Amino acid sequence: MGHLIAGALIGLIAAALMTPMALGALDTRTLAETRLNDMRYRVTQARSPRQAVLDDDQMVRADTLLDARRRIADWLRRDAARQGVLVESVSAGSAPDGLVAMQFRISGGEDAVLAMADRLERGKPLVRFVRWRVEAIAQGKIRLDAELVVPWRG
Repeated sequence: MGHLIAGALIGLIAAALMTPMALGALDTRTLAETRLNDMRYRVTQARSPRQAVLDDDQMVRADTLLDARRRIADWLRRDAARQGVLVESVSAGSAPDGLVAMQFRISGGEDAVLAMADRLERGKPLVRFVRWRVEAIAQGKIRLDAELVVPWRG
């Protein structure tokens, strides 16, 4: 019985010592960098004639980067309007070649805003948030301030 208690105490101490490392691994900055690197890899592979990682429907088709930005901004506004979510701002961000970055701020009912964010990442084209912040603003409403990246091809 004494060995069992000693083993349990050693396990608890080890868990307590590893907690700061585990929390550091969950740093959102690290997660954002990982997500951006994943998108870079997918775009690079999609350009390879031997191994396409992205299907055409996962990318925004546009003649220019400016046109790709406009298409994504329009798509965000249409989706928000369907859900009764207010688009406070949409602007271009900077991203590596093959990716379009868009910064945006939306607000509305908690369920609608979170559902929109979820739909963006689960739908097509392929979207990844590289930065986000959610804050309560008033009476069950929230604001999502975020930046996303989308692969594009001309």
